Amino acid sequence: MASGPAWSPRLPWAAATGRDHAALRLPLLLGEYLAWRRRLDDLLAVTAVSVSAARRLGDGHSEGDALTGLGNALSEVRRFGEAITAFQDAAAIYRQTRDRHGEAVALANLGSTLLEVRRFDQAIIMFQDAAAIYRDTGDRHGEGMALASLGLALQEVRRFEEASTGFAGQFRPHLPPLERGQFSADVDSPEFSSKAGSDENI
Repeated sequence: MASGPAWSPRLPWAAATGRDHAALRLPLLLGEYLAWRRRLDDLLAVTAVSVSAARRLGDGHSEGDALTGLGNALSEVRRFGEAITAFQDAAAIYRQTRDRHGEAVALANLGSTLLEVRRFDQAIIMFQDAAAIYRDTGDRHGEGMALASLGLALQEVRRFEEASTGFAGQFRPHLPPLERGQFSADVDSPEFSSKAGSDENI
């Protein structure tokens, strides 16, 4: 039986022989497959290779993409502290290279990771910033998703009024009909209303 997939020896070979373009492309192509197969150790290895290759090439945009991939891989294995650093670094690089869409993606991912470690106030800021960038760049779907995540973060800190009224009207028009219906059911449900009411009575 083979000890590993046929591509695995090519990663250190590509890096060791200075073929950084190959080292950069191969992990990016394999990332989705490895995530699907839940080969998380391999996913971490290939994303780390892509970050190193991008840095050697001085390719800021690719480094931002690679760091975002690394952050996602680290989140999958619940190494949230390292994931937060990867997303922060990615956002900073995208900002330097004026890649606003990449910055919004990194900030939204950062917000989701901050939610995982219950740093809700920081997550709210990240989702707000991501939504603003998506709005400025005309990405209505991205804006809607960021605002949906923002609504969840606001609920975590019991800011129910803002979650149900302040943001529902802003992002409902930006989501596909099914997702709009799902959100409407969430925020307009008796359970949600009772939570908001109990919060106001505290």
